[in-house]
Amino acid sequence: MEPKELEKSLSSVQGWKMINKPFMFFFGGAKKSFPLYESCEKKGVFKNHKLVTHVYDDNIYHIYAFSINGAFDQGALDELKEKAAEIDLGTIRYENIGYTCLELWRGPEDSFAHENNTITELSDIENGIFVYPTGEIDDTTAEFPLVVYGQKGTDHYIYPVSDKHL
Repeated sequence: MEPKELEKSLSSVQGWKMINKPFMFFFGGAKKSFPLYESCEKKGVFKNHKLVTHVYDDNIYHIYAFSINGAFDQGALDELKEKAAEIDLGTIRYENIGYTCLELWRGPEDSFAHENNTITELSDIENGIFVYPTGEIDDTTAEFPLVVYGQKGTDHYIYPVSDKHL
């Protein structure tokens, strides 16, 4: 699915239900994501770029980047990949967020990701570039080719979309 096609479908709860499955019926889901997304001043769906992946036991950890200002310059993307490769697995595990719905890009204020933000510091918000870690439990986890983004005030929200839901 192309970003614009997915973006169009997110104008209803039904569109969110296609991509946003609640975790064990408790957390996240379309009913939480849809109203937040609708209230954002800036929003859209963007292509994700995987910078690095680590596997530890049955857990998979990624660092992704996306740009809300169009395509990445290949040089900038290569530089981000080099910087992400220097981040050790412990930091990635410590700062990772398992997104279950449209959530704060750096995590809630009491999260390790928000407090430490080693990885998100690779971002260049002024130029619309966001970097974030995420983790999945299950060695059959798919990729996250797209990310839903929204900005409300000074808060940035994201939801990485698994290719299993596209």
